[in-house]
Amino acid sequence: MSACGASNGQAAAPVKAGQAEHVQQVHDNDLPGTQPDVDSPDQLPDFDEADWDAVEASAPAVGYKAVVVAADDFTLSKDGTVSWVAGEVKMGDSGPEFVPSDGGLVDSAPLNQRAEFATPTGCTEPYGDVDVDANDVGLTSCEPTDYFYESSHYLPMIWFDDEGAVVKIADRYHP
Repeated sequence: MSACGASNGQAAAPVKAGQAEHVQQVHDNDLPGTQPDVDSPDQLPDFDEADWDAVEASAPAVGYKAVVVAADDFTLSKDGTVSWVAGEVKMGDSGPEFVPSDGGLVDSAPLNQRAEFATPTGCTEPYGDVDVDANDVGLTSCEPTDYFYESSHYLPMIWFDDEGAVVKIADRYHP
């Protein structure tokens, strides 16, 4: 098992309700304990159609049930646990700013064995050109071990499977 390996043999915990109460940050596809489904992105304030199109286009190959649109205080432990504070990205005077939701509650989930990883420029030198979607989320795939050893991860987007395990993490571009 790699440093970013499986969910250490434990059953995947469902995504917690607190994680999905902030509708702008989480898109739900019937994951137990989350916000009810929405019929269209128009029902999600401050998150326009182009942004959801980008979320869908960047989705992991295995599919997903929910997504945290922006995460701060992100950590990926060697035992395969991911932790984060959910929120949203707002444009401030000096560029993008993270605004936590749920009072900055730290949440966590196990990593799926087939989790995918991406950054704007890759995870190994020589780094490539910036490749991002409409949310400034990186599209350059990384190997799990390389992603784990990256020194920083800027406001990543996190996708979850139907059991609440993380199936993809993609960092945002930050100049």
